Amino acid sequence: MTTLELAFQTFTLAPCSELTAPTLRLLDFPHELLSSVLEHLSSISDRKSLSICARICRRLQSPSQELLFALWEPKTSCETDTLESLKNLSAILDESPHLGRYIRSFWVFLGRLSDNNCSPSNTMYFGHAHRPSYSFEKPSTASNAYQYTSRILPRLTHLKTLFIKPLGFEVATVNWTSKVDVPMDVRNALGRVLRGADLNSVIVESVDGFDLGVFGEVDRIKAIEFYGTTLAAQDYIDSSVSSPIFRDHKCRLNSMTYYLGSGNASSTFVDYCLDSQRCILSLNSLTHLHLRDPGDRSGLNLLSGLLEHCSATLVHLELLYNTETDSRWEPPNLAPLSYLKSLRLTLWLSPSFLRLPEITHQDRCQQVLQILNTMKPDSPSNLGYQLPDYQISCLPPVPLVSLALSFNVRHRFDVVDKLLSKHKWDRLDEGLVSLKKKGTVSLNEVEIIYRAKVSEDMIWKREGEQATLPDLRAQGVNVSLSMESLC
Repeated sequence: MTTLELAFQTFTLAPCSELTAPTLRLLDFPHELLSSVLEHLSSISDRKSLSICARICRRLQSPSQELLFALWEPKTSCETDTLESLKNLSAILDESPHLGRYIRSFWVFLGRLSDNNCSPSNTMYFGHAHRPSYSFEKPSTASNAYQYTSRILPRLTHLKTLFIKPLGFEVATVNWTSKVDVPMDVRNALGRVLRGADLNSVIVESVDGFDLGVFGEVDRIKAIEFYGTTLAAQDYIDSSVSSPIFRDHKCRLNSMTYYLGSGNASSTFVDYCLDSQRCILSLNSLTHLHLRDPGDRSGLNLLSGLLEHCSATLVHLELLYNTETDSRWEPPNLAPLSYLKSLRLTLWLSPSFLRLPEITHQDRCQQVLQILNTMKPDSPSNLGYQLPDYQISCLPPVPLVSLALSFNVRHRFDVVDKLLSKHKWDRLDEGLVSLKKKGTVSLNEVEIIYRAKVSEDMIWKREGEQATLPDLRAQGVNVSLSMESLC
């Protein structure tokens, strides 16, 4: 018996003496209880049951549709299935535009179909009372999603999450400045739906020359993430855009992630963020920052200026290093971050037998200490002059209470297990204890994570005596060592 059948079956109370209790139906129950049932179905993503609820009676139709459309997503393993899902949604909203306000997440697919695609399969039924008749044959003319996207976007009045990515799975990147990859009607539709919006998250993947001006009239984005995306060297503003971009308006931002596919920090990206006249993002309330390889191969660290700009509000910082370091490498300056509470360093290891530039465990541990040593303003490069040692020791510690070190390895578990037995922690243990005693950091928690290609049942976590860094544990710091899946 399914969850829905159990919920809607007729309940008869047990007889008391010779009297039989009246028959009760679930629809006679209070609205609060019915809402709890529907929310449970939503929490387990039971779309089929919610679809049935939307058709069972008028009382359940609206709340069921709201939860059902909030679960909508076109992600499939086939590009033509994705197009068919967008086509079906567009047809439903053409007939009942009010349903668009229930959709919380939407994918803007750019570019065209790959050469290698598959035949579509049946898409989800939304429980719409008057479902249009759809054809599930492979689209003969539609090779992109624009004709559906431009009709759907203006109806999404309560959008909270926006994905911008290529349609083709085999397409490396799309060009934002190309009117072929990004037609003007899609730009205009995005501008209309984003005007005054308050978004939870925006994720942009594999787009070249992306212009953040599209968010020029967004009120706030809690989290924005860029993966394999480059920013336009200059604003791309077409005279045919219906709504101009007002540069005096800033989009408030709480969290930002920027991972460039090449592994090097983009000077264009940092320059854009620091250009108060051009940048439409307000970083005055930025609390979380995630960056990949903040230093380039020339040794110039592009991140330090950005960290100083965000120092008044930044509490969580995550840096990912996947390239080799050499004598020219310069760590980012963390000294201005007086409110930093959490730091996560993701460090790729590349043993020599992979025929890649060798990055050993000891190299990465030394890199960690170099980064943490910048947290104290004890050099002329930080203050403009040299403080005496006795004054340095009297400075209040940076409130960094949590440090996570993630060692990523592109191997299976058996290889990582051998690496674990060889890795030595004495130098890192000694360095962290020294930093804590000097007041450079006030650590309460250190988490060491190994991430590899393992199944979920092979992950583990060790704490206390089973972990490592014994001297740091003796200072009262909670130390844990764990294995996580990289898949």
